[in-house]
This record gives sequence, structure tokens and C-alpha cells, in this order.
Amino acid sequence: LKFQNFDLKKGVIVLPGRITKHQTSSIVTIPEEFRKFLLLETKLHDYPLSFYIFGAGGVPDKIQIGKNTLLFRHNQVVKKLYKIGKITDPEGIKLYSWKDTGVHDMTDRQVNILTIMRHLRHSDLNVTQRYTSSFRGANNEIRNTKFDLL
Repeated sequence: LKFQNFDLKKGVIVLPGRITKHQTSSIVTIPEEFRKFLLLETKLHDYPLSFYIFGAGGVPDKIQIGKNTLLFRHNQVVKKLYKIGKITDPEGIKLYSWKDTGVHDMTDRQVNILTIMRHLRHSDLNVTQRYTSSFRGANNEIRNTKFDLL
């Protein structure tokens, strides 16, 4: 991602098809709390639009980050959190698992699964359902539905 992909006024990330896994252009909404954080706590506006957010060395740069740099840094942070007692089991915390965590948070807050599907840029609801927690326990949307029949 480059700085030019972020539109913090509109609160979106614009993804041209040429940089996405499935070569499909899309727009991803930035949650308002995170948008405010980006506006107030970061220096996104200090970099040229052509710079990568995660450039060489993991910092903004005109050169793209190495293939495994973020994975390596993530693993270092997880190990440090484990050592200082902030997490109890580092084995289950993988870089990609943050996507699962976000989806679980959205389902816990009863965000509509079709909204989640569009946010994840999935074209098939079955793919999205793999990320949801609705199959691991009670589904609150169904639990709280009032049925005329009863």
C-alpha cells in the first residue's frame, strides 16, 4: 500500500486491481476510531503519496518492503509480549490471524455478514463464513429474532 491509497477525509483505502490478490479494484472502509487515530497520532501527511506505507526496513519508503519483513517483525513482537507476560500462548498468534480477530469482533458486534463479506472483498459468502464465529456457538442474531409462529 502506498500513501496515495489512503483517503482519510472519506475514511477509505482505495485498492486498484493491479495491487490486489484477485486483480479486482475495491474500496475498504477505515473504522472511524482508526481513522481518527491515523489523522491525529500519525504523520501520514508528512510523506510523499508515492511512498509505500511499509517500505524498506518496515518504515515508509519509496522502496517496497521485503517479502518476509512484516512476518519477521510480527513474530518478534509476539515473542516479546510472551516474555513480558502480556500473552500466554504465542503459538496461536499468527500474522494472518489478525484478520480472523477483526471478523470475530465484527460478528460479536452483530455486523451483518454481507457487510463483512464486502469489507473483506470476498465474492463468495462461504469464504466469509469460514471467518465468522457463528458456527462455533450460539448465533445471537437468530437467538434474538422474534418468530410470529411462536
